[in-house]
Amino acid sequence: MPTYRYVAKDSAGKTAAGILEAESEQAAGRALRDQGLWPLRVVPAKGRVAAPDMVVPAAPAGPGVALRAPGPAAAPGRGERGVSPLDLSVFFHHLATAVHSGMPLARCMEIMAQQSRGPLSRISLEAQAAVNRGLPISTAFVRHPRVFSPTALAMVRAGEKGGFLDTALQRIAEVLERQHQLRQTIRRETAYPKLVVGAALVIPVAVRLIVGSIAGSSAPGGVSGFGSAIWSTVVPLFLLIAAVVLVNRFAAGAPWLDRMKLQIPLVGRVVRHVAVAQFSRSLASLYRAGVPYPEAVGTAADACGNAFLAERLRRALPAVQRGERLSVALGPSHPLTPMAMNMLITGEETGDLDAMLDKVADYAEGEAGTSIKVMTSMLTPLLILLIGIAVAVEVLRFYTGLFGSHLTLPE
Repeated sequence: MPTYRYVAKDSAGKTAAGILEAESEQAAGRALRDQGLWPLRVVPAKGRVAAPDMVVPAAPAGPGVALRAPGPAAAPGRGERGVSPLDLSVFFHHLATAVHSGMPLARCMEIMAQQSRGPLSRISLEAQAAVNRGLPISTAFVRHPRVFSPTALAMVRAGEKGGFLDTALQRIAEVLERQHQLRQTIRRETAYPKLVVGAALVIPVAVRLIVGSIAGSSAPGGVSGFGSAIWSTVVPLFLLIAAVVLVNRFAAGAPWLDRMKLQIPLVGRVVRHVAVAQFSRSLASLYRAGVPYPEAVGTAADACGNAFLAERLRRALPAVQRGERLSVALGPSHPLTPMAMNMLITGEETGDLDAMLDKVADYAEGEAGTSIKVMTSMLTPLLILLIGIAVAVEVLRFYTGLFGSHLTLPE
């Protein structure tokens, strides 16, 4: 794995330097931000390197990243499945209530371990043990990157440092609840189109198989038999489904794939609005929690859910670090919608940035729902028409071959 040297700033403004191993410079930068550091410079380390005097010990931020630090480093949870946003929302809501009641934090985590199930129960016990050793609960949460997002971790750290942990936990619960509602809206509105797409794939295949079985392998007129129909329809369909599954699993989050999604008619509009909503909601929550603005922008960019847009959003980070407004820094790349940009400019000019970002998220979520309904109303009739055409073609092929065999010319 490549090795990189880094220079970064912590939340107190102190400079830290060190060495880490990561799959890429982007992965190294994300790892540093997950540890509460803001990277100033990340460069490949050439040749054999030795750890410098100023090395920040931290737990690895996720797969493909390893920080070199003195002493043993805790590895993230392995074989651990993710937790749904709804379960996480309930977890943070109950934890916020327990912390707000004034109970000792160790006791709060013990209660959460009793009330939760699966990974959240084990994580709560780890957090309780960390608190008993005098460590913050974020040191336990950071070991589970598949459960806690960088946005949630940054807000927890900000709440611990600022003394408003209960408020930060409640805000995380609200963000996760909105994310769950957005996902449920997308699933509900796209359920029927997905069913029609499945029918568009299955019905023509079934018709060809039925026609092939009726015609027989020796049917005249070139009509394919049942075995030939399987090879010409079922096998390509299986390969297509396998290719989609592999791309979705191994290429998910790739900038080129996410860029293609944005260019698909109708679908691209929905993807962009969802990404803008998630970016705005995360940035508003991080900014309101007191996370440093450059760090908040970088973390929110990673939380937008689209690698291509995240990369363009991160291009604004050097300018934001120099003190420029985000709306000015984002101007050349235009990763946000025009309405979102105008609302962002208004928020920066009025000084009410977090409230305006929440409004941007509400607007983008509403536009995403509207776009999904428009896409459904236009796509469903088109798919039904294509199904009818495919069935008609197969039937005409069958009857053309059947009757063509009786129309033989005299010798």
